[in-house]
Amino acid sequence: MASGLCGKLAGKDWVPRFVSRHRDQLQTGFLSGFDLSRKKADNAFEYRRFFEMVRA
Repeated sequence: MASGLCGKLAGKDWVPRFVSRHRDQLQTGFLSGFDLSRKKADNAFEYRRFFEMVRA
């Protein structure tokens, strides 16, 4: 994706360099327990399992 955006091949260590250059503009975040549970449940495997249980 990065190569497509910049129009040239991204180097091997572009991520640490990017983070270093933009440290003051980047933020980290973590999902709260509730959001993490929702995220884990929102996947194809869980949907399939749910519908298999409903169908049975």
